[in-house]
Amino acid sequence: MKRMEIIGALLVALVLVAMPVGVFGYQLSGQADQGCKVIIMRTYENGNPMPPETRVKKGEKVCLRITSYDVTHGFVISDLGIDAGEIHAGKWSKIEFVPTEAGTFNYVCSIRCSPMHSRVRGQIIVEE
Repeated sequence: MKRMEIIGALLVALVLVAMPVGVFGYQLSGQADQGCKVIIMRTYENGNPMPPETRVKKGEKVCLRITSYDVTHGFVISDLGIDAGEIHAGKWSKIEFVPTEAGTFNYVCSIRCSPMHSRVRGQIIVEE
């Protein structure tokens, strides 16, 4: 009896962990637009956006595919005039732009997503 309980608990844990990882892995690899950089928004408590910084080239078209791991987020790069709107968990948004100046530009979540909302941020680094 105890052995069956252990096997059952392992199966439940496997489903709870493997399912989300598999879904995100499939979306990242199978459906990604060619040349798009992927940003996964996460609350501060869940580790903040991944990757924390994204490097792009000045004067070249940038394609960002953005999704959320946990809750609805916003995505704003104020200094570049970019507002991607609401980023819903498990859904993908795509934005394209051409940066005209080099520098480090912070992006932030514009929708209150958690008690630590003000710390949800990352960087777009535009290189020459």
